[in-house]
Amino acid sequence: MFGWALLLAGHHWSPSSLEGLGRSDSSGRLLISDDISEADGNELGNEASQILIATYNAHLLPPVANPFASRRGNSNYRAGAVVEHLDQFDIIGFCEVFSADGSKKLVESFSTNRGAGYQVVRGSGRGKLRGTGSGLLLLSRFPVVQQHELVFQASSRMWRDGRKADGLATKGVLHVVINYQGVLVDLFLTHLDSLSESVRKKHIEELANFILIHSDLNRPAFLMGDLNIVGPKRGTPSEEDIDAMILELSQTTRRRLVDLGSQLTAGTSNPIDPGNADRIDYIFALPSVGDANSLKGRVGLTHLLDAKVEEGSLSDHSAVVSKIRLPLKSK
Repeated sequence: MFGWALLLAGHHWSPSSLEGLGRSDSSGRLLISDDISEADGNELGNEASQILIATYNAHLLPPVANPFASRRGNSNYRAGAVVEHLDQFDIIGFCEVFSADGSKKLVESFSTNRGAGYQVVRGSGRGKLRGTGSGLLLLSRFPVVQQHELVFQASSRMWRDGRKADGLATKGVLHVVINYQGVLVDLFLTHLDSLSESVRKKHIEELANFILIHSDLNRPAFLMGDLNIVGPKRGTPSEEDIDAMILELSQTTRRRLVDLGSQLTAGTSNPIDPGNADRIDYIFALPSVGDANSLKGRVGLTHLLDAKVEEGSLSDHSAVVSKIRLPLKSK
C-alpha cells in the first residue's frame, strides 16, 4: 500500500539511494507504484489525484564549455536516453540543457515516446554579454496557461571566480502556471550559481521577489532545480546556507517552503556514489493558504545509470523525483 507523508508537517518517506517511489531496475530507472487505497483519498476530505514531478540537471553543455567543465561526450546519445528513465513523470524541470542538438534530441525523444503529450517551455536564449542561454527547459503533460521568466542580474566571472564560473550562462528562473484538472498550479524552475556564495545570495533575493510577484497564495506551488546549495540528509545536522535560503524565501513570499527531500539518505551530486554525494538538487512545496494540510507525497532519487557512458551515468547529477497528491476542487 502506498503510504503518504504529510508534507507540511515535515514528515517524509525516506527512500534508499536507488529507490524512491517504488522499486528500481539495474539501470536506476524508477518503477513507480500506482497502488493508492480508497482510505488515502478519504484522508483528504475531498476528491484528490496525483501528479508526478521530477527535476534533473542533464549536463548537456555547449561545445565551448566541454574542454574544462565536462568529460562526458556524446550529448546526443545522453539526451535521447533520458526518456528511458523519466518518461513516467508529468512535469520535468531540466537544468543545463545548453546544447542545441542535445535540447532538440531530448524534446524529440519525449514527444515520440509519449505521443507528443508534453508541452515544452524553454528558458531564454543567450543574453547580453553571455555565451549561452539559461539551460532551463520544462516539460508538462498538463496545459500551460501562463509563463514568465527572470534573468538574474548577478553572475560569477572567470576573471574573479575561476575558469568554471557561470558568467557565460544566462541563469535565471522559469515560471509556468499549469491547469491540473481544473486546479491552477505554479511551477518555478531555477539553476543558481555554482561557485560564488555572494552571487547565490543575490540570486535568492531575485528569486524570492519573482515568486512573490508571479505566484498566488491560493494556488499550490513548487520550486525545483539545481540550487548548488548543500542540504542536509537524514540523520545529519541542518545546513546553515539552505536554512537561510528557506527563511528568506518564506519571509518574502509570505508562505511556507517545505523541503520535500530533507529526509533523503543520499545526495544528488554524484550518481555513481550517491551515499557520499551532496544534496544540491531540490523540489520544494509551497502549499496554498487554507489547504496546506491536504498536500501529501513521496520523494526519491533516480540516478540514470548507463553502461554506454564511460563515466557510468547520463549526467553528473541524480534526478529528484516525487509523487504528490493535490486536492481537486469539488465539482
